[in-house]
Amino acid sequence: MGSNSASLRRHVLDARFAWAHDGRGTALARARRWAEALGAHERALAIDPHDVAAHIGRGSALGDFGRVEDALRAFERDIELQSELARAHDAELALFLVPSQQELAAGASPDHEEIARWSTANGIDSLRGLEPMQIAMNEGRRPYFGIDIHWTRAGNEVAAAEIAKYVREKRAIHDGKGAANAAPR
Repeated sequence: MGSNSASLRRHVLDARFAWAHDGRGTALARARRWAEALGAHERALAIDPHDVAAHIGRGSALGDFGRVEDALRAFERDIELQSELARAHDAELALFLVPSQQELAAGASPDHEEIARWSTANGIDSLRGLEPMQIAMNEGRRPYFGIDIHWTRAGNEVAAAEIAKYVREKRAIHDGKGAANAAPR
């Protein structure tokens, strides 16, 4: 709990900023203090309703409470914001579906299949991270830190390679060098 307490103190530095509340919510979630985490993410959104990270954190906290429909609405709002940002910059949006450590260990991400179907139905490409992360694990590379939700260098390398491959494929399609309708990944 020591490092979580220090993390909580760091994120209380300035309550005027949404990111401070969002970071506090993330630290509270790591400490499994779900109600407080949800409150912190909601305070962040009260300050900045367009804070993408706070929508993700709120959705995660709602999911931890078993409020799946509310969690899905929070994630959908996040995707709406991301889509607006992408359109504003003449870019495309794609989702990289990151498996949790538990999903990686189990070899399955059931929610990811549902998210991928939703994504396809809404015209958003999705990249599934489970298989490449499993390959890294089988090669002896640990994509996650043992007691943390963050990726190790190996995890970042796997994600970067998958995203780069996707971007190259999209560029080839736009340049007329690839299949007209590439299959979703």
